[in-house]
Amino acid sequence: MAEVAIHANDVHEDVHPAPATSTGTTMGKVFMWLFLCQDALMFMGLFAAYLSVRIGAGSVWPSPNNHGTAEHYPLDINLTALNTFILICSSVTMVMAVQAAQFGKRKSILKWLALTMLGGAIFLGVQVYEYIHLITGDGMGMGKSLFDATFFSLTGFHGMHVFSGVMYLGAILIGTAMGYKEYKQTTITDWIFRAISVGLTLYFVINVLGSWKDGGWFLKYFMILPLALFPAYFIPVVGMVLFFWFGPFAGWPPIPHVAVSLVAGSLPYVMYRGIRWVRSRRDTPEIVEIVGLYWHFVDLIWIILFTLVYLL
Repeated sequence: MAEVAIHANDVHEDVHPAPATSTGTTMGKVFMWLFLCQDALMFMGLFAAYLSVRIGAGSVWPSPNNHGTAEHYPLDINLTALNTFILICSSVTMVMAVQAAQFGKRKSILKWLALTMLGGAIFLGVQVYEYIHLITGDGMGMGKSLFDATFFSLTGFHGMHVFSGVMYLGAILIGTAMGYKEYKQTTITDWIFRAISVGLTLYFVINVLGSWKDGGWFLKYFMILPLALFPAYFIPVVGMVLFFWFGPFAGWPPIPHVAVSLVAGSLPYVMYRGIRWVRSRRDTPEIVEIVGLYWHFVDLIWIILFTLVYLL
């Protein structure tokens, strides 16, 4: 009897097993499937563009199979194959996390989610290493050739999905580890984010308006400044985005400047809201299952991308 009691306590570690039916869970899965369908259409459009450009280029397109007639083929197939294997392994750990969630094993959920995040982080690290080598060593760039443009567009768009998935998993991992909590409509943390956003927006907008010589003081400080502070209060990521926009990433090229500033500025608040949402829910198994759908989709897209871009 003691062994049975210990086993029961191990299974139900403050995580409620999956209920037989749940309207919220069903809607969550429906919306995730709808998102994945539209995301698949976006990837299919990119794949179609890639294939049309490649077929049009004919034998001059860089490929591991036509070294004699094509341009230099700079991609490291062996390294990327290893990276693909790591990503596939992360799908296995995601399956284990879903299974652990269905049986209510909280410690196992945390372990398998952490391993899935690790696999995604390693994949991103290898991709960053590859980018650095291709850009600095082989001189590749978006404006150099169609091969370069399509390669960075496809792999970069997919890398953004992997990064989003790692952050998604991180919010669920932290929220599950911290446990259930009821939240008020607005917390002290919300007010801190708003204060930081308004303060940073005030600082950077005043600096920009101060350098604007043609505008009058009434127009600048009684019309434009209040209009800038209004979204900074209700959208608490504005100030941090401006901080990265005018600060660390100010000298970057246009596309990474915009993308990285938006991501870096919004990430802290988005993660906070995600963790708060996870902690306020009691349907952890369903939440883990839904993120599993997203992660398996990302892995499947990479297998198609790896085959088209690296192998063919």
